[in-house]
Amino acid sequence: MRHLTRTVIQRRGYRVFEARSGVEGLSIWAEHAPEISLVLTDMVMPGGISGRQLGDQLRMEKSDLKVVYTSGHCPDGLSQGLKLNEGINFLAKPYRSDKLLDIIRRALDEISG
Repeated sequence: MRHLTRTVIQRRGYRVFEARSGVEGLSIWAEHAPEISLVLTDMVMPGGISGRQLGDQLRMEKSDLKVVYTSGHCPDGLSQGLKLNEGINFLAKPYRSDKLLDIIRRALDEISG
């Protein structure tokens, strides 16, 4: 799923840094933070860092960072006080490529708009 998602996003012309876990995401962030405007993260990831924890930590360092969460689980059980809005900052799995690209575009437009 991660490879397919990366391919879809890259074909739209976006640069993608891919991480297999929250720990790897933090490592990529340490090297490329100035280049990253949006993070797409699963709420449940291996390695001891959840998508929520990853998003919170990165936004502490870069407050205007957009974070889009995805999950195959019910968002209410995962959010723990985080406001998740389908189509705004949350994308339920399975999702179609056009929905993925739409949420990314809208989030990025919000940065500059």
